[in-house]
Amino acid sequence: MIEWKNYKLIIGSCFLGAMAGVLAALNSTDQQFMSVFRYLLVLLLFFILIKPARWLNPKEFTSRIPIWLQVIIMFVLGFYGGYIQMGMGLFLLAFLVLGLKLNLMRANALKILLVGVYTLFVFLMFWSEGWIVWHFGLTIAIGQIIGGWMTAHYFSKWSGADKFAYYTLIAVVLFALVRSFLI
Repeated sequence: MIEWKNYKLIIGSCFLGAMAGVLAALNSTDQQFMSVFRYLLVLLLFFILIKPARWLNPKEFTSRIPIWLQVIIMFVLGFYGGYIQMGMGLFLLAFLVLGLKLNLMRANALKILLVGVYTLFVFLMFWSEGWIVWHFGLTIAIGQIIGGWMTAHYFSKWSGADKFAYYTLIAVVLFALVRSFLI
């Protein structure tokens, strides 16, 4: 689902942003971290709920965002991914669908690639600082593996997958938003 030649520049930009983000994370407090995350979730929910057709019926490959701006946006998203990581897939999906005009299935495939490219390096940096909580991390990893496998084998072939993904996205963002304000 990914056309490699079209995405090399944004993949590299996202990776460099993630490396800068992880360095910032290693020097931040928990309060700084949660404060940024909460308000970004509110912003994301706003973008998801306004004009749902943008998510469900994007006109593929009609993005009017110049490549230089795509690179900057991907660097910022990468920074966020390296700094916070929570919700990175949601923010990345928002840009890939709303900004680059990819359908949800293609955007999800590219999202997995982008996050996969930098995750190993971010993981190693956090691990070297002793910031890994293994039982939580392994539980999340197992869930992501199962979800990725199910998407690749079942949902990518289902005609209602985009609509299901859209409503699931709303539910996940609402849950994360409520949870983030309760912490």
